[in-house]
Amino acid sequence: VLAFFRKKLPFRPLNLPPPPSHMPLQTFLETVTIGQAVPSEPQTIRTVREDETVGKALELLSKYRLLSMPVTSKNGSDEEEYKGVVNISDIIFKTVFHPAFARPSAELKTMREAQFKKKIEDAILEMPVSKLIGERPESRNLFVFHPSDTIATVSEYFSNGTHRVLVKGPGRGSNSRILSQSDVMSFLCKHLEHELVQPTVR
Repeated sequence: VLAFFRKKLPFRPLNLPPPPSHMPLQTFLETVTIGQAVPSEPQTIRTVREDETVGKALELLSKYRLLSMPVTSKNGSDEEEYKGVVNISDIIFKTVFHPAFARPSAELKTMREAQFKKKIEDAILEMPVSKLIGERPESRNLFVFHPSDTIATVSEYFSNGTHRVLVKGPGRGSNSRILSQSDVMSFLCKHLEHELVQPTVR
């Protein structure tokens, strides 16, 4: 895994203060900002509106090969407002536990494929995305951070089950980014030789 990240991601040296004698990795996380850790190239954040259907959300997730995307709505000034996150797990959860499928397995087995597809379409795919927000804790909130926040700060949220957060850039949403757990891991893998990280790696 480490070899994969090292090969795929370029190394960017950091200019950090000398390491203290205690908790070097924690000091590293508290010293590096999110702005230093996120890739510098522009990122297009794919979103889905809360009034669009679950079917549309699935189409976008498949098209852009994503596991989740922010849910937005329009406020009075026509600017997008982030409402939460829709995750592929939310859709699976909603489907598995939907009342339409709470019936004996024998009955489901005898249902024709066309009938089953129609039931999924009516019960799930035509549902507005807003119905998924809050089904699971992570979809309820889209946590927002700023580039000046430290990696240690966002890591506290990651350690409590959050998988991705929004990093708010200056100006409108086009300058914002999504930062995930794997992004932070990739960043650490690129700096395994740093004097603050080495003691923990050993």
